[in-house]
Amino acid sequence: MTKTTSTNFENKIWLDNSCGLSAAFNLLSGRWKLNIIWKIKEGANRYSSLKSAIPGITEKVLYERLKELEHDGLIERHDLQQDKQHVEYLLTPITYKLVPVLLDLWEWGDMIKKGDPHTAT
Repeated sequence: MTKTTSTNFENKIWLDNSCGLSAAFNLLSGRWKLNIIWKIKEGANRYSSLKSAIPGITEKVLYERLKELEHDGLIERHDLQQDKQHVEYLLTPITYKLVPVLLDLWEWGDMIKKGDPHTAT
C-alpha cells in the first residue's frame, strides 16, 4: 500500500486525472482481473463457474478480485436470494464498452505470443 503522502501516490493521482489510458490500466491492473471480466462476458457469472473457468486462481484471490472489480464499478453482484446462496456477477454497462477493446487486445497479444508482432490483420 502506497502512503498517501508519498511522491509515488501523488504521481499516480496526477496520471489518473490527466490520462484516461493510465486511469483505465490502473483499474484493470492486477493478476486475474481481465480473465475474470472475460469469463463473466462469456457467461461464467457464478463464483463456482468462475473458479472452474480460471485454472490456477485460488479461492481467496478470486474473492478479492471480485470485490475489487465490484468496488471499482466494473462488475455488479446480484444476490438472487434463493434457499441456497445464489450470487451472480454481471458486467456493468461501462465494462460492456470495454469488450471490443479487450477483443482487439486479445488478438494483438495472440500475435505477440506467436512471435509475429509485425503481422497485421
